Amino acid sequence: MELGSLDLDTRFEYLIIYKDKRDNTINTWTLGCAFKINYKAMMNDNNVEILGVYKKLTESQLENITTD
Repeated sequence: MELGSLDLDTRFEYLIIYKDKRDNTINTWTLGCAFKINYKAMMNDNNVEILGVYKKLTESQLENITTD
């Protein structure tokens, strides 16, 4: 596998990491309010394998899960 397109725009709250089976690359895509529509479309695309979905945490949410 090779790296494909990396979208790491910090303005958006969701990050999808996926494999494009057509060219065997790992790609990322950041999304905001359009996440739900685009995620469903990706799930229905036989050329895409979702590897991970991440949501940006606020500082207070992060403090609740980190250890000292």
